[in-house]
Amino acid sequence: MRTGKHTILRIVMVICITFCCVGCQKKETADLQEIEIKDTQDEDRKAEEDLPQEEVSLCVYVCGAVNQPGVYSLPETGRVYEALAMAGGMTENAAADYLNQAQLVTDGQRLYVPTNEELESGQTAMDGVNAPMEGGNAPQAAENRLVNLNQASMEELMTLTGIGEVKAAGIVSYREEHGGFAQIEDVMQVEGIKESTFQKIKDQITV
Repeated sequence: MRTGKHTILRIVMVICITFCCVGCQKKETADLQEIEIKDTQDEDRKAEEDLPQEEVSLCVYVCGAVNQPGVYSLPETGRVYEALAMAGGMTENAAADYLNQAQLVTDGQRLYVPTNEELESGQTAMDGVNAPMEGGNAPQAAENRLVNLNQASMEELMTLTGIGEVKAAGIVSYREEHGGFAQIEDVMQVEGIKESTFQKIKDQITV
């Protein structure tokens, strides 16, 4: 009987030891898997951080008295003088002081460089940035460049800074529904045109 009891005890001990070993192995395996997952996550995070940041590009159309008119891409911080340089610079008869070359460009903007003859005659094309600098040329020419909110076509409205097809259509719809704009500040009543946009175009519009 004693031998039988000893045998049973041995079997029980072996089973207990086996369970303990299996449990330890499972815990060790789980710990290793957790470490591997954490390492993988850290590697993925580092890989994402190492990826170069995508640079935002703006497209502008440079035309008029420049050597190579065309559409050019600039970084988000691009300025007018950089766009002019990409277009090969201005021609000899260009009105060099007409543009504020330090101004930031906007996506979809049209930069028109007039000639001195155009500026003197007041026959300059309307666009979204060609506001003369303080002390600039020809007050009468500046008046001719203003876009009339109550009369301008869709195409003329789209030459304003930050005004695309949707906002231009909104301006046309507003004046049809309300009988026109009483003052330039009323343009902020158009959906999508807020204070920030108004500040960009207030010197380019009239009623």
